[in-house]
Amino acid sequence: MNFNNYSNQPVRDFLDKFDTEEDRAWVKAIIGLLKDIFPKLDHYVTGGFDKSYIDIRIGRKDKIVKKGSPIFFIGKESKNNGGGASLWIHENMRHILPKNQEGWIKQQKHTDIQAGEWLEAIKNYVESENIKDLDLGNGYSPKDYKEQEVNVSMSNDIQEYNVPLNTILYGSPGTGKTYHTINKALEIIDKPFLDANANDRKKLKQRFDELRKEGKIAFTTFHQSFSYEDFIEGIRANTVEGGVEYKVENGVFKRVARLAELQTKSNFDEVYNKLCNDIESDTLMLETLVYKKLFKVEVSSRKNLVAIPETETKTRMTITREDLRGFILGNENVDWKPYVRTINKYLEKKYGLEIDKEKSNFVLIVDEINRGNPSNVFGELITLIESSKRAGAPEALAVTLPYSKEDFSVPNNLYIIGTMNTADRSLALMDSALRRRFHFEEMMPKPALLAGIDVDGVDIQLLLERMNARITALYDREHTLGHAFFMPLREEPTLAKLREVFERQILPLLQEYFFEDWNKIRLIVGDALIVPEKIDADLFDGNIDNITIPQSYRINAKALNDAKTYMNIYTSLKKG
Repeated sequence: MNFNNYSNQPVRDFLDKFDTEEDRAWVKAIIGLLKDIFPKLDHYVTGGFDKSYIDIRIGRKDKIVKKGSPIFFIGKESKNNGGGASLWIHENMRHILPKNQEGWIKQQKHTDIQAGEWLEAIKNYVESENIKDLDLGNGYSPKDYKEQEVNVSMSNDIQEYNVPLNTILYGSPGTGKTYHTINKALEIIDKPFLDANANDRKKLKQRFDELRKEGKIAFTTFHQSFSYEDFIEGIRANTVEGGVEYKVENGVFKRVARLAELQTKSNFDEVYNKLCNDIESDTLMLETLVYKKLFKVEVSSRKNLVAIPETETKTRMTITREDLRGFILGNENVDWKPYVRTINKYLEKKYGLEIDKEKSNFVLIVDEINRGNPSNVFGELITLIESSKRAGAPEALAVTLPYSKEDFSVPNNLYIIGTMNTADRSLALMDSALRRRFHFEEMMPKPALLAGIDVDGVDIQLLLERMNARITALYDREHTLGHAFFMPLREEPTLAKLREVFERQILPLLQEYFFEDWNKIRLIVGDALIVPEKIDADLFDGNIDNITIPQSYRINAKALNDAKTYMNIYTSLKKG
């Protein structure tokens, strides 16, 4: 192997960390063996030269993705461990080891010939077990990871269709913010489809649902108790055989980020559904890849898989659909790995499970993003979502996550779309760290969309325009009423439907806005709808002449059935 065509400055700096030429020669020999035996794997340098964990990693790493998926490590042993170099297998990849095989080779104990025999044994084993992990990659060397290539790729990905990476749609209630996230997501992932079907809502929603099933779109809603553990990762307690087991589980953001990082497409959902249907009609027994342990696979009521070892029938190991998908498509850490890997291989052989790398964008939609606490939910990742800090950018950053201890960066093909109800919380009061990192798009009421809707002579467009003008004068524009409240009237233009809209949505919302200040509500909807309650003269026994009793009001249910009630909202003018 021509080492000059392999090495770059980080590799040369790494070799300089070793004390002797003999150490460096052993490292070069191991690199040559890895290139010969596993030519498809990528080689790259990671860590920092001021840190002890600096090493050469061998696995899979695209040029535009900051974090790779390592299989082997070449590193320097500490003096306490005898010094020299060593080659070892990542802890998540130990399934590629033949039975009773050590997971490492050390220069102080093994020659390069013995290292070659160790690698050949692994190669023979993975071929016999049809394990594909070592066939992935592009055969890149450290020298192939050039900064200029990274910058060009990043620029192309981020600027595609001129959509910002982080966007918040904000506006008052009923302006269609959540409704428009579907169009936004399709604009990012499949713009040709959006352009071709812009006026066919049914097709757009159907395509959106397909992309959600493929894992390219994720959806979540923030609320007051939503936390970092829900969004990024956290420790969860699970009951196993009467005891409690704790494990690190990925949150919605980390799951979609891992998928975006690998940029894969797959027939996973189709294959998984076939597997579940077959299991429900017939018993499935499988054998683990390494220790040949028989186990039964069942399907739970929630369509998750349950593995039951033949010799331990009381042990039931739940493998959720999302955990299996994350392992197959995103190389995520999961419980019960021997069983998960076996099911993975079974899906490949029996049902033709396919995973193809492709250039694709991913979208995370966060509804009600202002209802969560950004500091608690995003944590240290609030910085990493900036376009300049994304993986592949010149100023890219990565962090070590607190629970899993994994290195994590945000890929530049993951777009975040948030929605924000300004009636819940003013834009001016939003967390400044969140504001700086998002592009804001205002979505105001559009009464013009209601043009032509006539309900027993009631002009719905004029009705909304007049009420919003009054709300703006009495309160502010952030608490106006959205057109979406009245859109059902286009399909059902009846007085009964209009009454339902007012009774169940408009009037309760106005009561919330004005804290039951009925006088202001009357100014908005008119005196016919809000009428004063009469006080019974016999209600009190004593003399109340010197006591001021607050006036109470009620909604006039009868007026809700009269079209003139609604017409008067926009036709009544104060006469001089």
